[in-house]
Amino acid sequence: MFAGAGSSAPKLEPKFSTRTQNEGTRFKILCSPILGDQLRFSWSRNGRPLSSSKSADDYQHYQIESGQFESSLTIAQVTAKDTGSNFTCTAANQLGMDTMTVLLSVNGKKAQFCCSVPIGSKVWRILVRYLC
Repeated sequence: MFAGAGSSAPKLEPKFSTRTQNEGTRFKILCSPILGDQLRFSWSRNGRPLSSSKSADDYQHYQIESGQFESSLTIAQVTAKDTGSNFTCTAANQLGMDTMTVLLSVNGKKAQFCCSVPIGSKVWRILVRYLC
């Protein structure tokens, strides 16, 4: 059976997963129930509702798109502030509801040298030891 077939409460799988992204990359979660019809979707971050309203504070960072059978949450550029966040999708209809959660881990950007230091110098060895 697939979403939209028959009349049933929503069912989401997997219930929980983890994703690792590099800082500055695009992150997208798809919430697509394997059962259910006439669905309403909502998203939260660490238990706090997210909004797709242009007047909401989250609007610039999170993009939410929902259709009849699925919803997605996109972060155009992941930041270090997103690490450790639990993003939860809730799918509901008149017969019930179900949730799925994705824990996001963010890898930081690699250090970039801002200046020229002669290789082999004392300063170079200290920088290498500190940054690597």
